[in-house]
Amino acid sequence: MAATVGARTCERAAGRDVVVIEDTVEIVLGGGELRGAGFGPVGRGGATRGVLVHAAIAVDGATGGLLGLVDVKVWNRAGGQRQKDRRRKFAEKESYRWLAGLTTAQDRLGQARSLTAIMDAEGDIYELFALRPDRVHVLTRSAHDRKLANGLLLSEMVAGFAVAARLERIIPAVPGRKERTATLELRFGKVEIKAPTGLPKGMAKSLGLCAVDVHEVNAPQGIAPVHWLLLTSHDVADPRCAGEIVDLYKSRWWIEQLFRTLKSAGFRIEESGLGDPKAFMNFAGLATVAAATLMQLVKARDGGSGQTIEDCFEPEDRPLLRALSARLEGKTARQKNPHPPDDLAFASWVIARLGAWTGYYGKPGPEVMRHGLDRFHAIKLGAQVAKDV
Repeated sequence: MAATVGARTCERAAGRDVVVIEDTVEIVLGGGELRGAGFGPVGRGGATRGVLVHAAIAVDGATGGLLGLVDVKVWNRAGGQRQKDRRRKFAEKESYRWLAGLTTAQDRLGQARSLTAIMDAEGDIYELFALRPDRVHVLTRSAHDRKLANGLLLSEMVAGFAVAARLERIIPAVPGRKERTATLELRFGKVEIKAPTGLPKGMAKSLGLCAVDVHEVNAPQGIAPVHWLLLTSHDVADPRCAGEIVDLYKSRWWIEQLFRTLKSAGFRIEESGLGDPKAFMNFAGLATVAAATLMQLVKARDGGSGQTIEDCFEPEDRPLLRALSARLEGKTARQKNPHPPDDLAFASWVIARLGAWTGYYGKPGPEVMRHGLDRFHAIKLGAQVAKDV
């Protein structure tokens, strides 16, 4: 299933500068009572039970359009406790999934012009930078105050960088925090990370990377200021390049939205009630594929992504989408579909209207798109049956 979806994403990625965003989410299903059913531990301490989903999505670096899912893996931890990873080989650790994701991205997105993989601080792994595939650059938020080859700590080195620029960036809203425009101080420079002890022989003793530090100034009262220390294999030569790195990292927000769609805003899979681990893992994989489609529609709703209807629909769906658009349009300008009929935004408008969006209030989110997509497929099936009557 993942390979099939990844192959379709590969077709859309051809010739583009592609950003691959990876992350893992824990699907919490209950407490110790699920141990007998075979669900493994998740969360701190392992008292709760569930499964884990690791997903990778592809985004067009130029337009921001969501090209689709690259890969999804779902697993259930065995045993009653989380395994300690410290003495195990890297390929045997759960953290190896980050490097495996890079290899899969290179294999499945081979027709892309360039590939940059983005991860949160959990992806700050020395082996990830040392063993990354040749065609895949890495960008992650620093999780460790690493030792450098010159004897300094990473934080000490970065503190000595001069402020290169001030940027203004929109910080998206999250539950409990409104969207705001933040002023960010930007520092950047080259660093040489020293290898941690205990790595296998033959591993590089140090790695040359670029560090980009952004710190919000004059944050609103009561709001924790943004502070990202980013590490990347990209060469960052000037403030413009450093600003582009910041914008690339900001795009990681979309995988957070994917998981929000999976858990609360669209599918609520933690409330499914499935009691068999294997059945639930299959369901979680399918739901992740569907959640990626919903996010494509959400991301395309304003137009400008350069995506066509075929990014989410079959070519034969075009006449039905046009017919539905004509039927759903109202008399006012705000109730008209404003997008070209071949654009994915055109289909997104149709699906949102089917999901009960009026065109007047707010913007349609994943839950509206899910209801609209359910109605669309029901209408499509009815249209197909009508041809046989």
